[in-house]
Amino acid sequence: MTDGTTWLAARQSITYGGYHVVLARGLTPQELAERLAANLLCDAEHSVVPVGDQTSTSLLEVMDDHYGDSFDGIGLRLGCEGDWAYAVAYGGWQAEFGSLAPVSRDGAHVCLLEYEEENGKPVPPQFAYFCDGRLLSGFNLHLDASEVPPLRGSG
Repeated sequence: MTDGTTWLAARQSITYGGYHVVLARGLTPQELAERLAANLLCDAEHSVVPVGDQTSTSLLEVMDDHYGDSFDGIGLRLGCEGDWAYAVAYGGWQAEFGSLAPVSRDGAHVCLLEYEEENGKPVPPQFAYFCDGRLLSGFNLHLDASEVPPLRGSG
């Protein structure tokens, strides 16, 4: 049994650094993982390797065992609720993912929740919604008059 996404209701990051959560309707968890891996910005080739159902703690332990330090890799904890799949990124995910527009190709609905707690500049949690290869909406979750920084790779 995993711990799902119940932690989203808490006002804290799930691991050191914040959180990067992708929710997708129209994709299986495996399809979502494959599209996210293909969308990484770094030069190394990435593959999706199933490691079974994991809690956040056990996934970080698997990554520590494999990489020596969980921040030297990216792990995705996958799941689904109804017709929505989700992927929660662990490890060194910050600034590693490009725009999610390509992930939403072929009519998939994709939402991003991201918060970089350890960013040197205070950045409010961000939400973005993509469908059919396009960014349709994006805003900060402070829901105030503060400026919303542009989403990486959305141009």
